[in-house]
Amino acid sequence: MKERPEREVTIDGEDGRPLATARITVVDASTAWACLHVEPGHVPCGTRSRLVDAVLDLPEVAACRHLRVALPIGDTEILERMRARCNCTAARATGSTCFVEADILTSSRR
Repeated sequence: MKERPEREVTIDGEDGRPLATARITVVDASTAWACLHVEPGHVPCGTRSRLVDAVLDLPEVAACRHLRVALPIGDTEILERMRARCNCTAARATGSTCFVEADILTSSRR
């Protein structure tokens, strides 16, 4: 079985502390998978949106047409940013996680 390379993106606070991370795997030429995590406690407004932007701006993700994302359930900032940059075709809750299927909008590819 072929090993798929994994990439990690981190959003750090002003003090250098990691606030949010994403692990990204390109599944095939048209689909990427991302698992998003936000540290517990207060994080500055916009941190979650910056994380989504960082994932979607990766060249290997931007080259894909579909994105599958696992995110913390109830995280409306991440979901709103996903909807702004993608066509979210499905979302479902599984325990403390929300799985989102999305088509990456052509205008979102830079």
